[in-house]
Amino acid sequence: MDYQNLRADVERFLTRHFSQGRDGHEINKVVIHHNAGCLSVDDIYNVWQAREASAHYQVTEDGTVGQLVHDWDTAWHAGSWEANSTSIGVEHANCGGPNEGWPISDATVIAGARLVAALCWGYNLGRPQWCVNVFPHQYFSSTACPGQLATTHRERYMAEAQRFYDELTGGTAPTVSRSEVRAEAPAEPAHGLAVDGVPGPATIAALQAALGTPVDGVISDQYAENRQFVPASDGAPGWEWTSGGNGSQMIAELQRRLGVTDDGILGPATVRALQERLGVEADGYWGEATTRALQEKLNRGEGI
Repeated sequence: MDYQNLRADVERFLTRHFSQGRDGHEINKVVIHHNAGCLSVDDIYNVWQAREASAHYQVTEDGTVGQLVHDWDTAWHAGSWEANSTSIGVEHANCGGPNEGWPISDATVIAGARLVAALCWGYNLGRPQWCVNVFPHQYFSSTACPGQLATTHRERYMAEAQRFYDELTGGTAPTVSRSEVRAEAPAEPAHGLAVDGVPGPATIAALQAALGTPVDGVISDQYAENRQFVPASDGAPGWEWTSGGNGSQMIAELQRRLGVTDDGILGPATVRALQERLGVEADGYWGEATTRALQEKLNRGEGI
């Protein structure tokens, strides 16, 4: 892969299942995916020729980068026209199956991260930042994609993307990129959340994206008797309080990050651990102060 000039190792352009041009939109993000399969460039070409889906690039198990849709055209990958027409989609092959959690090889992680860095440099998107200019597929659609790239490998993937971006912008990059070179604007906050202390769907969706879980703006199946520990949820949509309390995938991931029992049920122990992480009073009650601290952290693009 010629990262400095954005030339893939293999070019095999699709003849269908993408849209020509970008409908007047500019590229402002990269969206990352995994195959849920160990696919070569030829394999993914054959899939997309037969199926109404596509992405611009495929990174294989051995780190080979293939391009299947021109950057200036719109691939069908993110789940909405707005997201598709403003993004470049990068797919990554897996090196194992579902019983192993769809693992991804080191070669794929490194090559994919460097491709993302080159795209951020080439299109003046700024230094790669999670949910600022680099997004998981699940940010835009209710899906588990990109799997381990949003969980196990996320920190290493983004660290390599940032390291390589710094290398590209440190004097080794060519003087002219694919897009017009212009002064880099300051990065926008990762999420433009109103810091209002209300943990509604926008805040929930931003937290889900930060945790790498499916994004739907809903915290599902919470035990009704525990509602007393989340006074900020009163009147806020996006909370499902039930008598069963089967638990939420997002809460379970949050609990794993916080080092508490990951049963998916939000209670005082989880709230207290979150408050300690946020640096607010750890009283076990999720109120406005806790929500505001969380909103500010998400707006800074920081993980949990």
